[in-house]
Amino acid sequence: MKGFMILWLAGVAWFASVSAGRAAPADPSRNGDNAVAVAAAEETPPASAGRVQFQELEDPVEPFEPKRKRTKADEARLDSMAAFARGRILEEREDYRGAIAAYEQAVEFDPTAIPVYRALIGLAGNLRRGDLVIKWLTRAAESNPEELQFVLKAVQILVETNNAKGAVKILERAAAVPGIDRHSPRFLDITRTLSLLYLELERPDDAVAGLEVLLDALKNPEAYHLDAKQLANLAKDLDFEKFGQVFLKAKKTDLALSAFRTAAELKKGKPQTNLSYNLAQVYLQAGQPAEALDELQKYISAQRQSKGRAAYELLAEILAKLDKSSDLVPRLESAAENDSRNTDLQYFLADQYAAAGRLDDAETLYKKTLESAVDVQGYLGLAAVYRRQGRVESLLEALAKAWTEAGELTHFAAELKAISADPKLVESLLKLAAGVLAEQPPKVEFASAYILANVAGEAKQTEIAEKLYRLLLAARKEKAELIYRELGMHFVKNRQFADAGRIYLEAADDDDLSDSRPQNLLMATQPLALAGKTKEALEAINAAQAIIPNNPMLRYQEAWVYSYSHQYDEAIEKLEKVIADFPQPIPQVREIVRQAQHTLSNVHVQRGDNRKGEEILEEIYKEDPDDEQVNNDLGYLYADQGKNLEQAESMIRKAVTAKPENGAYLDSMGWVLFKREKFEEALPWLEKAVKNLQGSGDETLWDHLADVYDRLNQHDKALDAWKKSLEMAEKALHPDQKLIERVKEKIEKQKK
Repeated sequence: MKGFMILWLAGVAWFASVSAGRAAPADPSRNGDNAVAVAAAEETPPASAGRVQFQELEDPVEPFEPKRKRTKADEARLDSMAAFARGRILEEREDYRGAIAAYEQAVEFDPTAIPVYRALIGLAGNLRRGDLVIKWLTRAAESNPEELQFVLKAVQILVETNNAKGAVKILERAAAVPGIDRHSPRFLDITRTLSLLYLELERPDDAVAGLEVLLDALKNPEAYHLDAKQLANLAKDLDFEKFGQVFLKAKKTDLALSAFRTAAELKKGKPQTNLSYNLAQVYLQAGQPAEALDELQKYISAQRQSKGRAAYELLAEILAKLDKSSDLVPRLESAAENDSRNTDLQYFLADQYAAAGRLDDAETLYKKTLESAVDVQGYLGLAAVYRRQGRVESLLEALAKAWTEAGELTHFAAELKAISADPKLVESLLKLAAGVLAEQPPKVEFASAYILANVAGEAKQTEIAEKLYRLLLAARKEKAELIYRELGMHFVKNRQFADAGRIYLEAADDDDLSDSRPQNLLMATQPLALAGKTKEALEAINAAQAIIPNNPMLRYQEAWVYSYSHQYDEAIEKLEKVIADFPQPIPQVREIVRQAQHTLSNVHVQRGDNRKGEEILEEIYKEDPDDEQVNNDLGYLYADQGKNLEQAESMIRKAVTAKPENGAYLDSMGWVLFKREKFEEALPWLEKAVKNLQGSGDETLWDHLADVYDRLNQHDKALDAWKKSLEMAEKALHPDQKLIERVKEKIEKQKK
């Protein structure tokens, strides 16, 4: 960078001299490659003979002929210097907007211009423009990964603003700088931070290599030139037990063992509660289940509880490996007798009784344990027993107590799904609901009625669900927000979009919920649009914007309504404004802008301008090649046009790996394989895609599936799938006439 500093200073002098109409002095630092002198020479008017004579009696001056013509890189650096000098002058004149524009132009010309970044970041900071500080500090670190001052500061700010992905991107570049000493404290600092961020982002596979380096440094500090203080700082606040779990998942058993032993060593003088449990995991993975059982028994016999149910689940796994699963219940009974206060153990044993069909024993143990330790899982276990016994009133009572304890339905999904799968049980519960509704005046036990309302909603009995929710609303007004939101979601799940919009608008008009009026208006917007009530949807989102003006989410939602209703000109205008007006790198805002870019791309594609749609997605991909949505959307767009198919498949696989149950991603995977004529491989992807729709409907997916069936000579299935596609297409709010005609032609051809 020293050479660049000299060049930069010379450039400032050159710019000033040209501005004043004077020739610039030669720069002896360029060793014959004197671009600055060239620039000055070019300001001298040529004589007719190619020589210049300033005074009559002087010898003519020979024109300067550079040994090497300026390259584009030279030109860019000189342009950067000129813009930088202009920025300095404007900053001194207190034209800060002009100065920032000039500095930004300078770094666009030369992304490695360290002094320009410093000036730009400093000025943005003085002006309290945090968005620009983050933007240009990030750009400086990305463009100059060897400059640790930029890297560390950028990472700090990005982590503080919840942009861990951006921080990882910078650290990955810093770790890959050519020539970096991989046994230096600097590399260890980068590796340490990068590994922890990988774990935070739930990317354990990426973290493994870095964690292995950290372990090696702790074992061999002299190889990394670490003194005692640096070694202590390296190990400070690191969770080596968690690292061991990561290594186990990566099947690196030796490293897992080393990490677990390191964790134990760092806890000298403290109870070693987890070492035996961890060693049991290691031995099991190493194919030594007998040794694993010995270690785990030490943990159980010591009446440890730190691992909760996981310890007993591990016991079941070890015994299964030893073909001794029949020993599980006796071992648990023995442990439970000696450790009666261990509720995790008691509940796990009760679960085993239930799994073995010993429902009376399970009920007795659940009840006994609940007397001493009220627990949501205990009530849910008891509810599962009553469900299997068909004891409807006891089931409702257990679920009501579980909800009273939990205050939310997060833990109830599996049990509600099991109830919904039993038509007789649902019918019996709905009879109880009818009894509650028939009482005059109604006697509402809130928790029970709430469970019944959810059962009715899951059973698609939304009329009964709404009546129950109305009773709940009258009984507990303070729960109004929860009641409106859940009722609206039941309507959405059942594709009753107009009713969902009606409920959210009612919530928005509720005086007791005035603080959340904008959120309820926002929630009403999408179902109203999906119901074809575009006018009402726009009124709702505009009312929300009147309360919170210039909010990126609300503005995006308005643009989306125009997009969904095929008012493409208005959609493009508003989407482009959202993208232009919110350049802030704040993660939440950036995600909204990113979604606006995807929607804008889709609008252009819908209008037939595939290339414009591609350009937008390609720009996103260039910025973030790991973004799952852009990998899917751009990959699908390539595949649909039959181009870049190998790249498209690779991109879509990345998206599917991130979200393996996403119906749109599964369809993209199947479609690119179809385009590559891998018909048998494509089939399971598309069959899973339509299955994951769960009745929501997508005529394009069924068309794709039919095409695959047709190429595999499964013509009856192809015909059925095309008929399904046509039925959905004709019922769509905005029918795709091209798709309808195409599918009709395929059906006629298939019939012939």
